[in-house]
Amino acid sequence: MLSKFAAGRSGKLNGREQCRQYMLVAYPEATNCSGVEVHPIELASFEAKEGMEETMIRWMHRIISTQPQFQLELVQWTDLHTGQAQMSIPDKTAFQQLARQLKVVSQYINSCDCAEMHFNIRPVTGLLKAHPDSDFQGIYTIRAFHLLKKNHDFDTSRSVSVFALRPGV
Repeated sequence: MLSKFAAGRSGKLNGREQCRQYMLVAYPEATNCSGVEVHPIELASFEAKEGMEETMIRWMHRIISTQPQFQLELVQWTDLHTGQAQMSIPDKTAFQQLARQLKVVSQYINSCDCAEMHFNIRPVTGLLKAHPDSDFQGIYTIRAFHLLKKNHDFDTSRSVSVFALRPGV
């Protein structure tokens, strides 16, 4: 009885195609602050069917490749209550513009019976290495976005595609 609920080799669950989990992230490159480790910045997360992947990648490439590379400031501080390092992006304009342009991809995903993209625009937390100074700010360059995929919550993310931004910073 249990086998009818498991996904087979075709990736189908109960006759329906199983959704995969995707994340669109950027890996900031240090411009003026060498030696400071910064983890990816998540722009969007969503679920989509495997059969949609080729179309999504093609559309994302068209949208993202027309955008110029950009710099951003990251500010780190220590939360006084928890003692944990926190990171923020004071100016999210470039991310917000890209999120607006990716709405068409989100609508495509939704038209295929999957939930629309969730736009986050935040540094991935829980992975920060605190800077020796409790407060820190640095300038970073975003040159590309990476589409990551995993089959379920406990799977390891793997890169599906890298979308380079247009040079110009």
